Amino acid sequence: MKRCMRVFTVIIGALLSLCAVAFTACGGDEDDKSVNPEKSCLVQVEGGTGGGYYFVNTNCTVKAEIPEGKQFIKWISGETDLSPNAEYTFTVTKNVKLRAVFGDDVPSTKTFTLDVHWGNGSGTFLEGSVVTLTVDGKYSGLQFTGWQATYRDADGSDKTEIISTESRYDLTVTKDMYVTACFNESKLATPDNSKGQMFSVSANTAYELDRQKNEDGSRKTALVDGCGYLLYTAYTKSADGGLTQVGQGKIIPLAKQEGEYHSYMYSMDGEIKTGMKGPRGDLYQDTADGKAAIRKILNMEVGPEYFITVQAVAGDDTPYTSSDVSAAYAVTLKN
Repeated sequence: MKRCMRVFTVIIGALLSLCAVAFTACGGDEDDKSVNPEKSCLVQVEGGTGGGYYFVNTNCTVKAEIPEGKQFIKWISGETDLSPNAEYTFTVTKNVKLRAVFGDDVPSTKTFTLDVHWGNGSGTFLEGSVVTLTVDGKYSGLQFTGWQATYRDADGSDKTEIISTESRYDLTVTKDMYVTACFNESKLATPDNSKGQMFSVSANTAYELDRQKNEDGSRKTALVDGCGYLLYTAYTKSADGGLTQVGQGKIIPLAKQEGEYHSYMYSMDGEIKTGMKGPRGDLYQDTADGKAAIRKILNMEVGPEYFITVQAVAGDDTPYTSSDVSAAYAVTLKN
């Protein structure tokens, strides 16, 4: 009988030792002071269900709780990726912390386009990027009133609104946008034709156009930024003392030099043209063919007295408006 008791005692002791090993195998994680040494391993879950205490080598299933409007990406533990499945089963071997990663938790790969008009900031950017909008330097002298944005709304309709009245504005990119810098109305300067600076005939019979001067004698031009072209209108004096229009033409500056000419004079229908010699602010034409083309464009002849006015017409892609029409200046053409 005593021998049986000794055997029973040994067996019970061995079983208790095994249980002690099982229960305390996960209790030594110094990074997690919340582990209960009497409960084996602790599984902590962020963003889902399935956490708790588990025996070593038993299975644990965690399931992500996906917030509305987001998508599940993966399960991670620290910096380690575990599974791309929202429901994930694994074998517990130690204390572990799992976190569900959702769509808003990772950088977006979506890109959107900003088209900034009369300012800086255009480009294609990742969603969430911050882009600084600034006014184009050549319009810095105008009175800025705000940034106007046009975009497609959530319901699919186009919407236009002022998004800021600050000339320097940090815009967070969340959609495609067409953004325009807005200014108080600003007219182009009226070309000075009071002494024929915009159309006259020199001593050597060259036809001179856009030959204005600054106070110090240096040249200036009416073909400034924002000016699409100079509109020349020719008149004759009618019997009642008024003016009757006889022809019109326009001088268009070239973005790049074309041959020997920087600018051309065109008829309004574009069928007749002639190159103008000289740079902006010093345009002239002295060849027989060139002068004949100008006369044809403006419907003028050698001999009679005509009156010329000029207007700086704003380009389509500019915040300016066209200038007033200059004063009429009398001129008589020569061959």
